Amino acid sequence: MYASDWIFCLFSNIIPIQYMGEFYDYFFSGGWTFFYSFCLSMLGVFKDKLLEEDDFSGILSHIKFKTPEKQVN
Repeated sequence: MYASDWIFCLFSNIIPIQYMGEFYDYFFSGGWTFFYSFCLSMLGVFKDKLLEEDDFSGILSHIKFKTPEKQVN
């Protein structure tokens, strides 16, 4: 259910436009193996926020509509 938007739009709803070219380069060279690895890494990025949620709709709102925050060192 959560991955359907990711699959249909190839992450274009959460990846900033300036990074989409790079994402497509990796996707076309690595194929679906890259795609599913990327899905797992995105779940890892959202892990802390997802574990804070009490209901499924809150989890879906993080996964489907939010861009991961940048980590500034």
